[in-house]
Amino acid sequence: MKGHEGEFWVIVDNMMNLELLFRAHILSGNQTYYDMAVSHANKTIKNHLREDYSSWHVVDDNETTGEAVRKFTAQGYSDSSCWARGQAWLIHGFVSTYKYTKMSHFLEAAKHIADYYMDNLPDDGIPFWDFRVPKDKYSYIPRDSSSAAIASTALFQLYNNTKNNKYLLAAKKIMN
Repeated sequence: MKGHEGEFWVIVDNMMNLELLFRAHILSGNQTYYDMAVSHANKTIKNHLREDYSSWHVVDDNETTGEAVRKFTAQGYSDSSCWARGQAWLIHGFVSTYKYTKMSHFLEAAKHIADYYMDNLPDDGIPFWDFRVPKDKYSYIPRDSSSAAIASTALFQLYNNTKNNKYLLAAKKIMN
């Protein structure tokens, strides 16, 4: 996506596309696809994740240097908030990246992002559209069942890779 002149947007949604690059590598034997996917995942860890493993939806990168210029949201409540669907895409994307690479730092990222997601779920397991919407400010806050579906799928996969029951229980809670 295009940002300001000389910049381009990188969105967390792209983590859902990495499996296509890994599959293209497998089918074609072209190492470039694999390397691109790994590079993108590593840059996402560096630029999209906060210290608490919440995430920025969009990072505006300088197209010459590749350095992050600005971090914000295009879908969430505010630039300092955490869009639930983006968080779910990150869990899914990092579990998928781990599946193809077996690089432990991708599994660790998925676990931390999932923990943030689970820690911020309401009792019924369906997230508000943004985890940081001030709940005392609005009488109605939309829920995001798409985020829940993506996250539950990723949590089942995370359980399969870690055998940690907290991921299985959270996935089942969301599904129920």
